[in-house]
Amino acid sequence: MDFRSNETARNNYYPTGDYYNILKIKPPMNFTKENAIFLVETLKQF
Repeated sequence: MDFRSNETARNNYYPTGDYYNILKIKPPMNFTKENAIFLVETLKQF
């Protein structure tokens, strides 16, 4: 499966790494603790 499709490139995020277990977000963003909690809770839904 090619995770770096045009759709994910437009969204500026895609999994990467040897086992696709790293979520890369571009451009780099500053996260507060609240942002991190929100991201983790959202990802748990998948």
